[in-house]
Amino acid sequence: MEKKIFSKNYSRLNIDRISYNLSKEIINTENIHNSLKKTQKCPECEINLPIKIKKFKNIDEQVNLCDIDDEFGRCSCGKRHLDIIMTHVLKIMKDEKIELRNYNLRNGPVPLITPLTNHPNIYLKKNSLIILHTDLTKHIAEIILDEVSEIKGVLKGNSRKTVGKIDSNCEETSYKILKGNDIRCDIIQSPLGKIAINKVQHLSYIEFPNSSENKIINLCNYLKSKNYSREEISKLKVLDGTCGNGTLGIFLLKLGVKEVVFNDIWKPATIMTLVNLEANGFKMIKERFNKNMSELKSDERLLPKTKITKEKTRKIEGYNYENFEMSFGENFRIYNLSIEKLYSKLKNYEFNKENEDKEFDICILDCFPETNTSPIKKIAEKIAIDVLIV
Repeated sequence: MEKKIFSKNYSRLNIDRISYNLSKEIINTENIHNSLKKTQKCPECEINLPIKIKKFKNIDEQVNLCDIDDEFGRCSCGKRHLDIIMTHVLKIMKDEKIELRNYNLRNGPVPLITPLTNHPNIYLKKNSLIILHTDLTKHIAEIILDEVSEIKGVLKGNSRKTVGKIDSNCEETSYKILKGNDIRCDIIQSPLGKIAINKVQHLSYIEFPNSSENKIINLCNYLKSKNYSREEISKLKVLDGTCGNGTLGIFLLKLGVKEVVFNDIWKPATIMTLVNLEANGFKMIKERFNKNMSELKSDERLLPKTKITKEKTRKIEGYNYENFEMSFGENFRIYNLSIEKLYSKLKNYEFNKENEDKEFDICILDCFPETNTSPIKKIAEKIAIDVLIV
């Protein structure tokens, strides 16, 4: 059974494991280009590749496992092909007698690159890869981190399981971080340029860039179907009702809508939305954040006492705001509520009771595959003119 991140609240969260030096880890609009170079091959990389590993064939049928170490297949530029790295990991798992159906790449750990794009041919330098598998242990994680220099973090869990919180009736779940640092980033290509979506991966549902890019395309097609003019788009108020780490709402802000309200029931997602908004150039209003660090630590939020919060003067506090917001900027707000509670709060605080107009022009619902969207959609229809399920 996978470990739950919290029991009834956040008091058992291991702060030390996720209080990383975020100022060095977060990818933003200023360092996207240099970060992408980490996964780009040099002219010699393919020449120095000793073997092309076939994904469905056992590794011991393709290469002498005794030859594999941290230098095997490494180019003079310092990079190795992703398949060579994962073969190295499989060799360790085989040496440690982890029982797999087959020792091939398809049955091995899920590689989670940072930064990740849709580029098919990936070469990596040190500290640029996180791996996930159900059968990994802390002991094996220590060996992997010691012997495979590209790997920065090791997670235990099933990639098919949903990480987060589906609705208010479901328990909160996560992967287990065995060793290392699991902050990573997806680079999303959009019609308006690249978007950096940073994640604390053991707290984030695995979604690859092509999936997010397809959702942006669906959103663009929806907007085109409405025949909005540029001026009409600039007046849109949008609720990103299940925002996750913020991808669709950030794209809409880049598009120039009047306001985006981000909301998600999973607290870590909304906190990473704060990070991603700033990473993509959308700043918080500093004056709202006036609680001191001792209050913050006692609350044990996701990203306490980190350099990014200190340097950018963003202090993530609780829910005692006058307007129940986690944070806000010039043209966005962020909430951590169920759709039901959000509707109740907005109705009490913001709706003009004498005016039957709805609060939002569009509500976007990007739910987990197993979510029953019918009840959520009914609530969304009460506060938005149109509801888009992506």
